[in-house]
Amino acid sequence: MATKRKQRETADENREFNVEWTETFAFIQNTNGFPTCLICQEKLAHNKKSNLERHFTTKHVSFGAKYPVGDARKKAVEELKKSQEKSSFVFKHWSQSSNNVNIASFIISQEIAKRGKPYTDGEYIKSCFINASEELFRDFKNKEEILKKIRELPLSAKTVKDRAAKMSSNITNQQHEDLKMVSALAIAVDESCDINDTAQVSLFVRFISSTGPKEELLGLLPLKGQTRGEDIADAVIKCMQKHEIPLNKIVSIATDGARSMTGIRKGFVAILK
Repeated sequence: MATKRKQRETADENREFNVEWTETFAFIQNTNGFPTCLICQEKLAHNKKSNLERHFTTKHVSFGAKYPVGDARKKAVEELKKSQEKSSFVFKHWSQSSNNVNIASFIISQEIAKRGKPYTDGEYIKSCFINASEELFRDFKNKEEILKKIRELPLSAKTVKDRAAKMSSNITNQQHEDLKMVSALAIAVDESCDINDTAQVSLFVRFISSTGPKEELLGLLPLKGQTRGEDIADAVIKCMQKHEIPLNKIVSIATDGARSMTGIRKGFVAILK
């Protein structure tokens, strides 16, 4: 029994866009290499002449009748192309402008977070910026354009909070990726109390990353109940496991010298070893 021959799909034929289809059917090639109609902006999935012709003759009959093939069709298509290019330019300009405004918003949010200021200061800074710019750029020809940019800055309390959270998450992810790559690291551990008199452990790590030596706070670990060496060790080990750091990468341990840290049998260092 003869085997059934597998039918070749259109996608396997490696068809290319024919520039003649632009004038004939008012199609251009998009960034993905496929046809896009200049009249209705519909995108086709394949570079197949019959598909373009069917689309043009069924959906744009009036356009074909109004602009017959020749100079009239060529001129009409050129106008459509110019309009398309203008729209694309406006969109790209808007996207870039929007991106610049968002970057500026992140920069201001970072300054607010670094100084420990309230998130509501974003609107206050924006107001100061606008009022100062009225005088600062008084003699600039594009003063209104500058002020428009400043007014577009998203600096509400919610936005500043979201920006700070995203930057914090990004820093944590970078730290996590750096720690995955290191072959050795040193830790420093200190036990103290917060303002509510809750015992906690500060865990710092020092290591060499691809950008040079780093010293980072890995976590503030609350201690429930007692502050014995085993309690501290348990909190540190859980934090290391959370960040997927093998304990055998630790080559040095620094502590505050307390008995719970340095005890020969039940001290933190003895347990961790």
